[in-house]
Amino acid sequence: MAQKYAIVDIETTGGHFGSDRITEIAIVVLENGIKIREFQSLVNPNRSIPPEITRITGINNQMVAVAPQFFEIARDIILCMQDCIFVAHNVQFDYSFIRNEYSLLGYSFNMKRLCTVRLARKFFPGLRSYSLENLIRHFQIRVNARHRAYDDVCATVEVFIHINRQNFGSENYNQALKNVLRENKLPASLTYKDIRMLPEMCGIYKMKDLTDSILYIGKSLNIRERIIQHFNDVTTKTSKMIRNVHSIETIVTGSELVAILMEAEQIKQFTPPINRALKSKNEKYFVIVSERSDGLKFLEVKQKEWVKNEIPVFGMFTTVIRAKSFIRFLEEKYELCSGLAKSKQLFQSPCELYVVQKCHGVCAGKESIESYNLRFNEMIVCEWNIFGEDLVILDTGRHADEKSFVLIESGFCKALGFLTNHNAIPSIAELEKNSLPYRGTYESNRMIKSYLEKNKQSICLKISELPMK
Repeated sequence: MAQKYAIVDIETTGGHFGSDRITEIAIVVLENGIKIREFQSLVNPNRSIPPEITRITGINNQMVAVAPQFFEIARDIILCMQDCIFVAHNVQFDYSFIRNEYSLLGYSFNMKRLCTVRLARKFFPGLRSYSLENLIRHFQIRVNARHRAYDDVCATVEVFIHINRQNFGSENYNQALKNVLRENKLPASLTYKDIRMLPEMCGIYKMKDLTDSILYIGKSLNIRERIIQHFNDVTTKTSKMIRNVHSIETIVTGSELVAILMEAEQIKQFTPPINRALKSKNEKYFVIVSERSDGLKFLEVKQKEWVKNEIPVFGMFTTVIRAKSFIRFLEEKYELCSGLAKSKQLFQSPCELYVVQKCHGVCAGKESIESYNLRFNEMIVCEWNIFGEDLVILDTGRHADEKSFVLIESGFCKALGFLTNHNAIPSIAELEKNSLPYRGTYESNRMIKSYLEKNKQSICLKISELPMK
């Protein structure tokens, strides 16, 4: 233990370093296994501490009201940890919060990191849990008050000393310590060997927790490279991944188009919490088709949580203004009525577009409901059913002797698959034999359209011109 180690613990207003703040910090610096200095302080977070956090930590708003703000102790913290390796239990959590505090001050905070969770897993395999609580029991460490920074950091110091004392001098200890330092940006249950085993090919990946539940689904042209990028980011999403990911499952597709479609289908099927959190944050408003009591169809904006899974979604937007602008664009483009969502009865007052002669007048009795709905359905076909006939789209496969395919029938993707006879024009029988059913939507049509626009070399064959066998 010739290297100096700064063992750190913090308490916070919540679990998200981007929005929550530090309420208490404690640091103990070890050199040669001996405590050489320490630092502890409550921190005024400049925001209210939630009651649930107060219940857990015992830190309340009155206690931090007279405490220094982080900028007032930032220099003391840096001096305390100077020339040290940053050590913590679930190190990414503490490190991310402290790094964010310095970032808000315009300072770049960067230290080598060591995680006692990862160390304990490495040198004490087979324990039921590697939580600090369980390690305290395992090593029979005396603690006065859990979830206070100084008491928890002292417990972490004891865990760290136990690990070093029982393994120091072993043949592979120093190398293992270097490996753990190198792997500190990975979840505790993964090693760089695990990462090296990931394919460097196009496909999708599923990050799972200890119970094998899916946390996150993504796609990439290079799965291994994308996973490494995930764990090297400094975001709330990365923090969740590092704390909770236990294993990674991959599906190689070779084709970017197949990966795009498969990712969308899998996210819809499993609704992973991290994907769901990102989508709910970014896309809160959906544009859907509704129908009035008189039978007239129209587009309207609904908040995501009010839209049922079986309802076709025509667009997802971050703000209600953007969603309404999109509807207005379609109404003007196809000369549809702009007042159907507002007016309970027809003929009461013409809509705005009728006044400027851009609506055919269903709102003023100048057009029948049947005629209007026919034009409305034509708008849907033109905007969302982008395929004039049944097609098969051929793309790269998982290896050189294979091609992937996407089958389009009746305007939607009906199947995905792979063909081993990659040089020949596929027959309908071959497509049917190698098909994996896929339930295409208007949204998947948009994905296919976007992909084909970017990849003009894609091979599209008409089903009507393919051989039967």
